[in-house]
Amino acid sequence: MGRAKVHAFLEDRGLLAATVDMEEELERFLEHMRKGLAGVPLPDAMPMIPTYLSLGKKVPVGEPVIVMDAGGTNFRICLVTFDRNYDAKVEYFKKFPMPGTEREISGKEFYHTIADAVLPYLEHSTTIGFCFSYACEIQPDKDGRILNFSKEVRCPEAVGSLVGASLKKVLREDKGVKEDVHIVLLNDTVAALLGGYAKSNKREYDSNCGFILGTGTNCAYLEDNQNITKLKGKINPFSNMIINMESGDYRIATRSDIDREIDAMTNAPGAYAFEKLISGRYQGLQALYTIREAIEHTDLFSGFFAENFSTIHELESYQLDDFLYAPYGPGELSQCCANDIDREHLYFIIDNIFERAAKLVAMSFCAVHIQTDSGRNPTKPLAITVDGSTFYKSKLFRSKLKYYVKDFINDKYGYYNEFLKVENANLIGAAIAGLTN
Repeated sequence: MGRAKVHAFLEDRGLLAATVDMEEELERFLEHMRKGLAGVPLPDAMPMIPTYLSLGKKVPVGEPVIVMDAGGTNFRICLVTFDRNYDAKVEYFKKFPMPGTEREISGKEFYHTIADAVLPYLEHSTTIGFCFSYACEIQPDKDGRILNFSKEVRCPEAVGSLVGASLKKVLREDKGVKEDVHIVLLNDTVAALLGGYAKSNKREYDSNCGFILGTGTNCAYLEDNQNITKLKGKINPFSNMIINMESGDYRIATRSDIDREIDAMTNAPGAYAFEKLISGRYQGLQALYTIREAIEHTDLFSGFFAENFSTIHELESYQLDDFLYAPYGPGELSQCCANDIDREHLYFIIDNIFERAAKLVAMSFCAVHIQTDSGRNPTKPLAITVDGSTFYKSKLFRSKLKYYVKDFINDKYGYYNEFLKVENANLIGAAIAGLTN
């Protein structure tokens, strides 16, 4: 009875996961992928950013490479060497605050700080794989032009600069480095794909995919160059390339009024619409707004619940998980409930949020399968290397995703995949990029 009542409310608001038409969503998602490969701009296509990075080259054994990882909080640097089993040996690991996180800095200081960090490593290698987790326009020479920083990094002068070229200039002109330094730039999703590729030697896979589901979301996969028509005549049509989909910026997935309300109050309304439907940053907001709507317009919750919930102004995805696994526990949501009815109705609302996200994620994986026609043979599946706290910490989400992978991808479309978890995927992926490109 309680489930039917909640589902009627959710369906009326356009939020019910059961009404998500995966085939219809898949058709539109694929269309936007292909338009992006053809060069159609946003919002009528996904970005589908070429990386000019490929697979298939043998990873050199015993050859050290400098790896740098510029994240939202930390800047990491180390030396990586692969053995004959393609296991990575990480040495001389250091971690610093990401330049620009503690105060606003100039572009010169930004690159000088990085140059100072890398200088001691240049006696071991002059090849650098640089995982740069900020928006960049990747160049054919594997350099990247900074489009913007997240709010944590305050360095407006560096926006628009070429990361590799700027760093090499500082090393050459200000630090006295005479050797030719080779720098390959990539983002964290591409690094995840490459990190999984490093493990592929121990298992036969048809192709590789990288997927991030944490605060945000993104996907990268290996595309035949002949399908990247916006680069026709500029690349070898008989080779392949990793595409950074920027799938979080897919903009025409079916949304409810509540989804649009959440979108409107973000820093970039209209952008990253898909991310706002599935990622950890927005799951709490979805629950918050949906519960408020139920309190205001239905009798799903008691007066006690309504009064206590009115004091909650923010919800995080971990709080949703906490309630689902301990509805009678000490969590804030549990303490709002006056009785079993409150708990039951709250459970079904939160459960629905994970259900919808799982359907949409499975749909996006299926699109990669279809676009690449990879994973037809269950003995050689598509390897999907996954990173992100939302994926690994939300057990309910993963169980639902597993169901839709089987029901939709395996049984309906006849494709197979395998999820890989790679420790330090960013470091390993950046190392492979530096050594093989």
